[in-house]
Amino acid sequence: MNIRAAEVEDLQQVKAIDQLLFEEESYPIFALRQFLDISYGLMKVVEIGREIIAYCIGHYNSEKKEAWFLSLGVLPEYRGRKIGESLTTNLVEEVKAMGATTVNLTVHPENKPGISIYERLGFETQENTENYYLDHSPRLVMVKNLC
Repeated sequence: MNIRAAEVEDLQQVKAIDQLLFEEESYPIFALRQFLDISYGLMKVVEIGREIIAYCIGHYNSEKKEAWFLSLGVLPEYRGRKIGESLTTNLVEEVKAMGATTVNLTVHPENKPGISIYERLGFETQENTENYYLDHSPRLVMVKNLC
């Protein structure tokens, strides 16, 4: 298993994973391309051989010293192997080295496996909102302090 920064050539495989997992809520390919361009290496993929099996997208705001974990996806057949946990840990370590003092993320309240990963890694629920994306989609806002 290899975790590395995503490249343009990876975006079709990332899109396929995102589409499979999030269906109508998946990112359009142009948004993934823009995330790649503005994430400064914080869009990561996990590959086994030449197959991308997981991805994550992060962002760091150096003025606020705040990072956001925007998305995480692991192919279903690879779940239960701590791949999501490894990606999250990798991103947290990287943004901490950049100077981040907090990492934020949102997660659907019914995503028990995701919440479990985040809690194990020290994220705490800061807010529970019923309309986070202004489409009546509930989300937990979780934060991890790095100081």
